[in-house]
Amino acid sequence: TNTASARVGDQDEEVARALAALGYLTGPPAVDDSVDGATLRDPMDYPDMVARFEGVVVAARTRPPAEGAALLEAFLAEWPNVNAARMLLARAHEKAGAIDAAKAALAPLIEARPTDLSLQVRLAELDIAAGNSPEAVERLKVAHAAQPQDAGAAAMLAELHRRAGDCDAALAVLAPALARHEHSGRLLLVKGACAIDLGHFSVATRDLQQVLAADPENPDAPFLLGRALAAQGDVPGALVQFRTQVERTPLEPLAQAALGASLYDTGAFEEALPHLVLACESPKTGVEPWILRADAVLRGGGDPSEALELIDHAALLDPQDVRIAQVRSAALMAKGDVEGALREMEAALREGTGGLP
Repeated sequence: TNTASARVGDQDEEVARALAALGYLTGPPAVDDSVDGATLRDPMDYPDMVARFEGVVVAARTRPPAEGAALLEAFLAEWPNVNAARMLLARAHEKAGAIDAAKAALAPLIEARPTDLSLQVRLAELDIAAGNSPEAVERLKVAHAAQPQDAGAAAMLAELHRRAGDCDAALAVLAPALARHEHSGRLLLVKGACAIDLGHFSVATRDLQQVLAADPENPDAPFLLGRALAAQGDVPGALVQFRTQVERTPLEPLAQAALGASLYDTGAFEEALPHLVLACESPKTGVEPWILRADAVLRGGGDPSEALELIDHAALLDPQDVRIAQVRSAALMAKGDVEGALREMEAALREGTGGLP
Protein backbone atom coordinates (compact mmCIF):
# COMPACT_ATOMS: atom_id res chain seq x y z
CA THR A 1 0.00 0.00 0.00
CA ASN A 2 1.81 2.64 -0.87
CA THR A 3 -1.34 5.83 0.16
CA ALA A 4 -2.52 9.15 -0.52
CA SER A 5 -2.72 12.48 1.23
CA ALA A 6 -0.70 13.19 4.36
CA ARG A 7 -2.41 14.43 7.48
CA VAL A 8 -1.02 16.99 9.88
CA GLY A 9 -0.68 14.29 12.53
CA ASP A 10 1.40 12.21 10.13
CA GLN A 11 3.65 15.17 9.45
CA ASP A 12 4.08 15.99 13.12
CA GLU A 13 5.04 12.37 13.79
CA GLU A 14 7.34 12.45 10.77
CA VAL A 15 9.13 15.52 12.14
CA ALA A 16 9.45 13.95 15.58
CA ARG A 17 10.76 10.71 14.09
CA ALA A 18 13.28 12.57 11.95
CA LEU A 19 14.52 14.60 14.88
CA ALA A 20 14.77 11.55 17.12
CA ALA A 21 16.42 9.31 14.56
CA LEU A 22 18.96 11.68 13.11
CA GLY A 23 18.87 14.71 15.35
CA TYR A 24 19.39 18.26 14.23
CA LEU A 25 21.90 19.02 16.95
CA THR A 26 23.95 15.84 16.73
CA GLY A 27 25.45 13.52 14.17
CA PRO A 28 28.03 13.97 11.43
CA PRO A 29 27.71 17.01 9.18
CA ALA A 30 25.48 16.08 6.26
CA VAL A 31 27.58 17.85 3.65
CA ASP A 32 29.87 16.97 0.81
CA ASP A 33 33.45 16.03 1.72
CA SER A 34 34.69 18.90 -0.41
CA VAL A 35 33.27 21.41 2.06
CA ASP A 36 35.78 22.63 4.62
CA GLY A 37 34.49 21.44 8.00
CA ALA A 38 35.97 24.47 9.72
CA THR A 39 33.56 26.70 7.84
CA LEU A 40 30.48 24.88 9.12
CA ARG A 41 28.60 26.42 11.99
CA ASP A 42 27.69 24.22 14.94
CA PRO A 43 23.91 24.30 15.54
CA MET A 44 24.57 24.15 19.27
CA ASP A 45 25.96 27.66 19.01
CA TYR A 46 22.73 28.97 17.46
CA PRO A 47 19.77 28.30 19.75
CA ASP A 48 17.43 30.22 17.44
CA MET A 49 18.03 27.58 14.78
CA VAL A 50 15.56 25.17 16.38
CA ALA A 51 12.75 27.71 16.26
CA ARG A 52 13.75 28.64 12.72
CA PHE A 53 13.63 24.99 11.67
CA GLU A 54 10.24 24.39 13.27
CA GLY A 55 8.94 27.50 11.53
CA VAL A 56 10.15 26.24 8.17
CA VAL A 57 8.51 22.88 8.76
CA VAL A 58 5.17 24.51 9.63
CA ALA A 59 5.39 26.77 6.57
CA ALA A 60 6.41 23.92 4.27
CA ARG A 61 3.58 21.59 5.25
CA THR A 62 0.94 24.24 4.46
CA ARG A 63 2.13 24.56 0.86
CA PRO A 64 2.24 22.21 -2.13
CA PRO A 65 5.14 19.75 -1.88
CA ALA A 66 7.30 21.49 -4.49
CA GLU A 67 6.98 24.82 -2.65
CA GLY A 68 7.71 23.12 0.66
CA ALA A 69 10.84 21.60 -0.87
CA ALA A 70 12.01 25.06 -1.94
CA LEU A 71 11.62 26.34 1.64
CA LEU A 72 13.60 23.42 3.04
CA GLU A 73 16.32 23.86 0.41
CA ALA A 74 16.67 27.51 1.37
CA PHE A 75 16.98 26.54 5.02
CA LEU A 76 19.61 23.91 4.20
CA ALA A 77 21.61 26.45 2.23
CA GLU A 78 22.09 28.25 5.54
CA TRP A 79 22.18 25.20 7.82
CA PRO A 80 23.62 22.33 5.75
CA ASN A 81 24.18 20.04 8.76
CA VAL A 82 20.55 19.91 9.92
CA ASN A 83 20.02 16.27 9.07
CA ALA A 84 16.29 16.18 9.77
CA ALA A 85 15.74 18.92 7.22
CA ARG A 86 17.29 16.67 4.60
CA MET A 87 14.93 13.85 5.55
CA LEU A 88 11.94 16.16 5.25
CA LEU A 89 13.27 17.61 1.99
CA ALA A 90 13.42 14.09 0.57
CA ARG A 91 9.83 13.53 1.69
CA ALA A 92 8.69 16.78 0.05
CA HIS A 93 10.39 15.89 -3.23
CA GLU A 94 8.83 12.42 -3.08
CA LYS A 95 5.35 13.86 -2.60
CA ALA A 96 6.01 16.16 -5.56
CA GLY A 97 6.91 13.14 -7.66
CA ALA A 98 10.59 14.09 -7.95
CA ILE A 99 12.12 10.79 -6.84
CA ASP A 100 15.63 11.54 -8.18
CA ALA A 101 15.65 14.82 -6.26
CA ALA A 102 14.52 12.97 -3.13
CA LYS A 103 17.44 10.56 -3.45
CA ALA A 104 19.82 13.47 -4.04
CA ALA A 105 18.58 15.10 -0.83
CA LEU A 106 19.52 11.97 1.11
CA ALA A 107 22.89 11.45 -0.60
CA PRO A 108 24.98 13.42 1.95
CA LEU A 109 23.40 11.48 4.83
CA ILE A 110 24.05 8.14 3.14
CA GLU A 111 27.63 9.13 2.41
CA ALA A 112 28.13 9.98 6.07
CA ARG A 113 26.28 6.88 7.33
CA PRO A 114 26.55 4.17 4.66
CA THR A 115 25.56 1.38 7.09
CA ASP A 116 22.58 3.22 8.62
CA LEU A 117 19.67 0.76 8.33
CA SER A 118 16.97 3.42 8.48
CA LEU A 119 18.51 5.27 5.53
CA GLN A 120 18.66 2.09 3.45
CA VAL A 121 15.01 1.45 4.24
CA ARG A 122 14.20 5.02 3.22
CA LEU A 123 16.02 4.51 -0.09
CA ALA A 124 13.97 1.36 -0.64
CA GLU A 125 10.81 3.40 -0.11
CA LEU A 126 11.96 5.75 -2.86
CA ASP A 127 12.74 2.81 -5.13
CA ILE A 128 9.17 1.59 -4.60
CA ALA A 129 7.78 5.05 -5.31
CA ALA A 130 9.75 5.09 -8.56
CA GLY A 131 8.30 1.70 -9.52
CA ASN A 132 11.65 -0.03 -9.07
CA SER A 133 10.55 -2.92 -6.87
CA PRO A 134 13.44 -5.31 -7.76
CA GLU A 135 16.04 -2.81 -6.56
CA ALA A 136 13.99 -2.16 -3.43
CA VAL A 137 13.76 -5.89 -2.72
CA GLU A 138 17.52 -6.33 -2.99
CA ARG A 139 18.18 -3.33 -0.76
CA LEU A 140 15.69 -4.56 1.84
CA LYS A 141 17.05 -8.11 1.77
CA VAL A 142 20.45 -6.74 2.79
CA ALA A 143 18.88 -4.60 5.52
CA HIS A 144 16.72 -7.46 6.76
CA ALA A 145 19.65 -9.89 6.83
CA ALA A 146 21.63 -7.39 8.89
CA GLN A 147 18.81 -6.92 11.37
CA PRO A 148 15.90 -9.38 10.88
CA GLN A 149 14.03 -8.01 13.89
CA ASP A 150 13.83 -4.48 12.45
CA ALA A 151 10.14 -3.71 11.99
CA GLY A 152 10.53 -1.17 9.18
CA ALA A 153 12.68 -3.25 6.86
CA ALA A 154 10.69 -6.41 7.57
CA ALA A 155 7.34 -4.74 6.90
CA MET A 156 8.47 -3.28 3.60
CA LEU A 157 10.19 -6.43 2.38
CA ALA A 158 7.19 -8.54 3.37
CA GLU A 159 4.84 -6.17 1.58
CA LEU A 160 6.88 -6.40 -1.62
CA HIS A 161 6.77 -10.19 -1.41
CA ARG A 162 3.00 -9.98 -0.88
CA ARG A 163 2.53 -7.71 -3.88
CA ALA A 164 4.50 -10.21 -5.95
CA GLY A 165 2.02 -12.89 -4.88
CA ASP A 166 4.30 -14.72 -2.45
CA CYS A 167 2.55 -14.55 0.92
CA ASP A 168 4.61 -17.46 2.24
CA ALA A 169 7.81 -15.45 1.75
CA ALA A 170 6.12 -12.42 3.28
CA LEU A 171 5.07 -14.31 6.40
CA ALA A 172 8.54 -15.83 6.74
CA VAL A 173 9.98 -12.30 6.85
CA LEU A 174 7.35 -11.09 9.31
CA ALA A 175 7.77 -13.93 11.83
CA PRO A 176 11.11 -12.95 13.45
CA ALA A 177 10.18 -9.28 13.49
CA LEU A 178 6.80 -9.97 15.11
CA ALA A 179 8.50 -12.19 17.70
CA ARG A 180 10.22 -9.05 18.92
CA HIS A 181 7.56 -6.45 18.06
CA GLU A 182 4.32 -8.39 18.52
CA HIS A 183 2.20 -5.23 18.62
CA SER A 184 3.86 -3.44 15.71
CA GLY A 185 1.16 -1.84 13.57
CA ARG A 186 3.32 -1.92 10.44
CA LEU A 187 3.99 -5.64 10.76
CA LEU A 188 0.44 -6.58 11.68
CA LEU A 189 -0.87 -4.51 8.78
CA VAL A 190 1.11 -6.56 6.25
CA LYS A 191 0.21 -9.78 8.06
CA GLY A 192 -3.46 -8.81 7.83
CA ALA A 193 -3.10 -8.03 4.13
CA CYS A 194 -1.53 -11.45 3.58
CA ALA A 195 -4.41 -13.08 5.44
CA ILE A 196 -6.87 -11.35 3.11
CA ASP A 197 -4.94 -12.53 0.05
CA LEU A 198 -4.99 -16.08 1.41
CA GLY A 199 -8.72 -15.93 2.18
CA HIS A 200 -8.21 -16.08 5.95
CA PHE A 201 -10.62 -13.24 6.65
CA SER A 202 -11.25 -13.87 10.34
CA VAL A 203 -7.48 -13.89 10.97
CA ALA A 204 -7.16 -10.66 8.99
CA THR A 205 -9.96 -9.09 11.02
CA ARG A 206 -8.22 -9.95 14.28
CA ASP A 207 -4.86 -8.60 13.11
CA LEU A 208 -6.30 -5.38 11.71
CA GLN A 209 -8.49 -4.72 14.75
CA GLN A 210 -5.33 -5.05 16.82
CA VAL A 211 -3.64 -2.46 14.60
CA LEU A 212 -6.50 -0.01 15.11
CA ALA A 213 -6.69 -0.70 18.84
CA ALA A 214 -3.06 0.35 19.19
CA ASP A 215 -3.23 3.11 16.57
CA PRO A 216 -6.80 4.35 15.95
CA GLU A 217 -5.51 6.87 13.40
CA ASN A 218 -3.64 4.32 11.27
CA PRO A 219 -3.96 5.59 7.68
CA ASP A 220 -4.34 2.19 5.97
CA ALA A 221 -5.95 -0.28 8.36
CA PRO A 222 -9.60 0.78 7.83
CA PHE A 223 -9.42 -0.08 4.12
CA LEU A 224 -8.02 -3.54 4.79
CA LEU A 225 -10.35 -4.21 7.69
CA GLY A 226 -13.28 -3.14 5.53
CA ARG A 227 -12.23 -5.65 2.87
CA ALA A 228 -12.00 -8.43 5.46
CA LEU A 229 -15.43 -7.60 6.90
CA ALA A 230 -17.03 -7.32 3.46
CA ALA A 231 -15.65 -10.74 2.52
CA GLN A 232 -17.38 -12.17 5.61
CA GLY A 233 -20.70 -10.59 4.65
CA ASP A 234 -20.56 -7.79 7.21
CA VAL A 235 -21.47 -4.96 4.82
CA PRO A 236 -22.52 -2.48 7.56
CA GLY A 237 -19.21 -3.04 9.36
CA ALA A 238 -17.29 -2.68 6.11
CA LEU A 239 -19.13 0.56 5.34
CA VAL A 240 -17.98 2.07 8.63
CA GLN A 241 -14.38 1.24 7.82
CA PHE A 242 -14.54 2.42 4.21
CA ARG A 243 -16.11 5.73 5.27
CA THR A 244 -13.27 6.19 7.75
CA GLN A 245 -10.71 5.38 5.06
CA VAL A 246 -12.19 7.93 2.65
CA GLU A 247 -12.13 10.57 5.40
CA ARG A 248 -8.43 9.88 5.96
CA THR A 249 -7.38 9.47 2.34
CA PRO A 250 -9.99 11.22 0.15
CA LEU A 251 -7.67 11.20 -2.85
CA GLU A 252 -7.11 7.43 -2.75
CA PRO A 253 -9.14 5.89 -5.61
CA LEU A 254 -9.14 2.38 -4.11
CA ALA A 255 -10.79 3.75 -0.97
CA GLN A 256 -13.39 5.59 -3.06
CA ALA A 257 -14.02 2.42 -5.09
CA ALA A 258 -14.49 0.31 -1.96
CA LEU A 259 -16.92 2.78 -0.38
CA GLY A 260 -18.84 3.18 -3.62
CA ALA A 261 -19.16 -0.58 -4.05
CA SER A 262 -20.35 -1.07 -0.47
CA LEU A 263 -22.95 1.67 -0.82
CA TYR A 264 -24.07 0.10 -4.09
CA ASP A 265 -24.44 -3.25 -2.30
CA THR A 266 -26.79 -1.64 0.24
CA GLY A 267 -28.93 -0.10 -2.51
CA ALA A 268 -27.75 3.46 -1.82
CA PHE A 269 -27.15 4.09 -5.52
CA GLU A 270 -27.27 7.89 -5.51
CA GLU A 271 -24.90 8.06 -2.54
CA ALA A 272 -22.57 5.57 -4.22
CA LEU A 273 -22.29 7.52 -7.48
CA PRO A 274 -19.89 10.33 -6.46
CA HIS A 275 -17.50 7.81 -4.95
CA LEU A 276 -17.64 5.62 -8.05
CA VAL A 277 -17.03 8.68 -10.25
CA LEU A 278 -13.84 9.46 -8.30
CA ALA A 279 -12.79 5.81 -8.46
CA CYS A 280 -13.16 5.79 -12.24
CA GLU A 281 -10.56 8.54 -12.53
CA SER A 282 -7.77 6.07 -11.75
CA PRO A 283 -6.77 3.08 -13.88
CA LYS A 284 -5.72 1.09 -10.82
CA THR A 285 -9.33 0.55 -9.72
CA GLY A 286 -10.05 -1.65 -12.74
CA VAL A 287 -13.37 -2.31 -14.42
CA GLU A 288 -15.71 -2.70 -11.44
CA PRO A 289 -16.32 1.01 -10.65
CA TRP A 290 -17.33 1.59 -14.27
CA ILE A 291 -19.84 -1.27 -14.20
CA LEU A 292 -21.32 -0.31 -10.84
CA ARG A 293 -21.43 3.36 -11.84
CA ALA A 294 -23.32 2.55 -15.05
CA ASP A 295 -25.78 0.35 -13.17
CA ALA A 296 -26.19 2.90 -10.37
CA VAL A 297 -27.08 5.55 -12.96
CA LEU A 298 -29.86 3.29 -14.26
CA ARG A 299 -31.13 2.23 -10.84
CA GLY A 300 -31.21 5.84 -9.73
CA GLY A 301 -33.39 6.81 -12.69
CA GLY A 302 -30.59 8.46 -14.65
CA ASP A 303 -29.96 8.80 -18.37
CA PRO A 304 -29.65 5.37 -20.06
CA SER A 305 -27.45 6.91 -22.75
CA GLU A 306 -24.95 7.89 -20.05
CA ALA A 307 -25.09 4.34 -18.69
CA LEU A 308 -24.36 2.97 -22.17
CA GLU A 309 -21.32 5.23 -22.54
CA LEU A 310 -20.00 4.06 -19.19
CA ILE A 311 -20.56 0.39 -19.91
CA ASP A 312 -18.89 0.75 -23.32
CA HIS A 313 -15.81 2.03 -21.51
CA ALA A 314 -16.01 -0.91 -19.12
CA ALA A 315 -16.07 -3.26 -22.10
CA LEU A 316 -12.77 -1.79 -23.28
CA LEU A 317 -11.23 -2.62 -19.90
CA ASP A 318 -12.58 -6.18 -19.59
CA PRO A 319 -14.83 -7.41 -22.40
CA GLN A 320 -15.27 -10.80 -20.66
CA ASP A 321 -17.07 -9.48 -17.58
CA VAL A 322 -20.61 -10.89 -17.69
CA ARG A 323 -21.99 -7.86 -15.87
CA ILE A 324 -21.30 -5.67 -18.90
CA ALA A 325 -23.93 -7.43 -21.00
CA GLN A 326 -26.37 -7.28 -18.07
CA VAL A 327 -26.04 -3.53 -17.66
CA ARG A 328 -26.09 -2.90 -21.40
CA SER A 329 -29.30 -4.95 -21.63
CA ALA A 330 -30.93 -2.89 -18.88
CA ALA A 331 -29.83 0.37 -20.50
CA LEU A 332 -31.18 -0.66 -23.91
CA MET A 333 -34.45 -1.70 -22.31
CA ALA A 334 -34.69 1.71 -20.63
CA LYS A 335 -34.21 3.32 -24.05
CA GLY A 336 -37.02 1.18 -25.50
CA ASP A 337 -34.74 -1.06 -27.56
CA VAL A 338 -36.32 -4.37 -26.55
CA GLU A 339 -34.64 -6.38 -29.32
CA GLY A 340 -31.19 -5.07 -28.39
CA ALA A 341 -31.90 -5.70 -24.71
CA LEU A 342 -32.86 -9.32 -25.35
CA ARG A 343 -29.75 -9.82 -27.47
CA GLU A 344 -27.53 -8.56 -24.65
CA MET A 345 -29.36 -10.68 -22.10
CA GLU A 346 -28.76 -13.78 -24.21
CA ALA A 347 -25.09 -12.85 -24.37
CA ALA A 348 -25.00 -12.52 -20.58
CA LEU A 349 -26.55 -15.96 -20.17
CA ARG A 350 -24.02 -17.48 -22.58
CA GLU A 351 -21.03 -15.84 -20.95
CA GLY A 352 -21.50 -17.30 -17.47
CA THR A 353 -23.09 -17.19 -14.09
CA GLY A 354 -22.92 -14.55 -11.41
CA GLY A 355 -23.15 -10.88 -12.14
CA LEU A 356 -25.19 -8.08 -10.69
CA PRO A 357 -27.96 -8.61 -8.14
